[in-house]
Amino acid sequence: MLLSPANMAQPIKTWLQPHVMKSANYSKFQSAYRKGHSTETALLKVVNNIQRAAGNGQCTALIISSASDAIDHAMLTDRAHNVLGIHHVTLDWLRSFVTERTQQIATGSEKSAMFPCASGVPEGSVLGPMLFGMYVSPIGDVISQHKHSIPSICR
Repeated sequence: MLLSPANMAQPIKTWLQPHVMKSANYSKFQSAYRKGHSTETALLKVVNNIQRAAGNGQCTALIISSASDAIDHAMLTDRAHNVLGIHHVTLDWLRSFVTERTQQIATGSEKSAMFPCASGVPEGSVLGPMLFGMYVSPIGDVISQHKHSIPSICR
């Protein structure tokens, strides 16, 4: 069997996930796809914080649209290396997994030419959620450092 990035995703995830999750640099605010955490409890916390801020005359909004499509490959691999300590063959494999992809637009029976994906991670892949968490991990630090000094946009 050929060991391509697509069919190596599950074994790499099994090896890489414990390393990433134990890292002190992986955001404590990242709840999705984490053992012992849930998106439901994260959502309840966010809603509660928004309600409290609104009650105090403050409001902060963070909108992430098509988030997994907007992931910058160079920034993701830089964070994997410099922040989470992923090196050598694993880093090379990760870079290959996110960068060596193509996409095509299809409407009915018409199809465009294939073109490279300039950003994003493969949706539906076993690594996608963890890669997204690695990418947005610094947001937790920003929120922690500025949670009482973020200017209100609701006044």
